[in-house]
Amino acid sequence: KVAQTQAALTKQQTLLQNPQNAAQNENTIVLSERYKEALEKVHNQAGTYAIADEAAKQVLLEEGAKLTASNQYKANPADDKVTTYDFNNLPTEVVKELSLFASSVINTMNKQLGTPPTVVTTDSVEFAKKVVVGYKADKFNMWTESGHDGLAINKVADSYGLPVSAPVGTKTQNQYYENWAGVNIKKDGVDNVIGVQPRQMTIGQLKETVYNSLKLFMFPTKESSQQEWAHATGITGSGPFRNSDTKVTYVGVDSAIYAEDDTRQLGGVHFIGIADRYLRMNPKNTFNTTEIPQATSANVNDLKAAVETAKVANDAAQANLVKAQSALQSAQKALDLEKGRTNNLRSQLN
Repeated sequence: KVAQTQAALTKQQTLLQNPQNAAQNENTIVLSERYKEALEKVHNQAGTYAIADEAAKQVLLEEGAKLTASNQYKANPADDKVTTYDFNNLPTEVVKELSLFASSVINTMNKQLGTPPTVVTTDSVEFAKKVVVGYKADKFNMWTESGHDGLAINKVADSYGLPVSAPVGTKTQNQYYENWAGVNIKKDGVDNVIGVQPRQMTIGQLKETVYNSLKLFMFPTKESSQQEWAHATGITGSGPFRNSDTKVTYVGVDSAIYAEDDTRQLGGVHFIGIADRYLRMNPKNTFNTTEIPQATSANVNDLKAAVETAKVANDAAQANLVKAQSALQSAQKALDLEKGRTNNLRSQLN
């Protein structure tokens, strides 16, 4: 009994550790009031790079420089610091963890902006993985193209019964579901290149790459990167992407490498966002909307309660064991005493 309750307590304590660390080291991106106001004005049409308000653009450049410095990635001490993963071939469990991480960070911004939350499901994870497979099959290099691989994205969307931007099988760079950020990856045999990431990364390094990619969307500091505000509004559902028909967006995140040049491999992070209004366009869609839970404070509280329950059961079992051992010791003493008396009687008889 005690072994069982101790094992149950140890299990609950282990289950608590990772969510507790995740909650205590939650990554956020904090936006200033000036930034939020300007982001709503900089574009007046969803998906366009055209600047609608020059004054808003200047505010975003100024605030972006400050917010880039003030928002920094926080490592989770519970994350595995030994195991590494190929940036160009992430396993499903890692894609799921990165998707949950990205959703959590995006939600910290959406809450400030008053936009709908994001969640992760098994199908939003699979959607992202299938898109990366499609990019590779199409040999589509985001570093040299002016848009997205709509051919691959539409094929994946259609497989779930979701709307497409063009007939399936048509080459197009228009699509409804993806934001993308470029990542420089170290090329074998080439050293001392500034700004490159290792191809083999720990989960913490991958999360930091995702976090910095989101900062790239939100805080471009050069006029030449002003197209990133289209990504900023797109990924947070703000500005011209505000839509009262959207109640939640399903997020998936995966990564890939497309090509290389003389000094680096050319990679990127694919952020998939599927607004629920697209699902309602086809009630017969097959997209799974069951949410994968985040490691939130509520989860931690539930796990703490489970640990406390297991601890009470274990303490009771330990107390019962002490009582049983005490009773056994008393019985043993009585038995030893009787044995002594019996032996004395035998000696007297002999």
